[in-house]
Amino acid sequence: MRSLTPEQRLVVLYFLTAPNSNAIGIYRCTPAMVASDTGLPIETVLEAIPALEAFLLFDHAADEVFVYDAAEREIGAELKPTDRRMSMVARQWAEVESEAIRNQVAEGRPGWLPEETDKQSEQDIAKHTIPYHTSPLVGLKPLKGLNGDVKTTTPTESPKTWDGKTADEWFVECWEACPKRPGNSKVAARTAWDARLKRIPPAVLLAKTQEWSAQMDREAREPDKIKMAATFYGPSFDPETNYGPVGVQRQEIMDECGVPVWHVRDPETGEWKPEAAA
Repeated sequence: MRSLTPEQRLVVLYFLTAPNSNAIGIYRCTPAMVASDTGLPIETVLEAIPALEAFLLFDHAADEVFVYDAAEREIGAELKPTDRRMSMVARQWAEVESEAIRNQVAEGRPGWLPEETDKQSEQDIAKHTIPYHTSPLVGLKPLKGLNGDVKTTTPTESPKTWDGKTADEWFVECWEACPKRPGNSKVAARTAWDARLKRIPPAVLLAKTQEWSAQMDREAREPDKIKMAATFYGPSFDPETNYGPVGVQRQEIMDECGVPVWHVRDPETGEWKPEAAA
């Protein structure tokens, strides 16, 4: 811990005490969430995560983190099959989507991960098709929802689409529309973009990206002064923000008193006019 920078220490402490952490130390958490809760720039969070490999495994594809010693601290090194906490462990393990994390846990075979039991129990689980993937947690009772129905999965379910396009296709369009900026991280942008997609339609994200890019062009903003895409799509993203019309040329021109005033170019005459008058 002493070798870490202050920012890295803050990130690892966040993962250790995150609001949505759980008993087994495997839970969903995006870099954008860490940045929002700690006040660090998302770029700093993304740079810190690789340096924390001694403490945790972060799967960017699934937005899940595995804090190595969390389970041992919370539930102990061993957990007997008769322990009442077994159902809690089973539920939390069943929610893990990251194959990288599942494989690492299975290889380590921690004491809190139950061994296989009898074939009948395995058949009961298969019958109810609970989402245990290739998990060794066979022999556990099927997970039930609040209304008592058994949760099932559909492995062949088609990905969700908006206007016939998947999230991947929408993101590609948004990424290509972003203004060029040195050091822009596509991975970080996707993480933040996915977080916004939970409440904002992708067509709106694309439209705002195009407006933002057009604004940067109008203002002739220097590339290194442009926001990172991950910051643009961060927690402060507001779909109501007005970045101005797409395709309108805009620049500052000194008036007769030497005061800079924003002007826009008339698309028909080519004449520059004060923005307020236009």
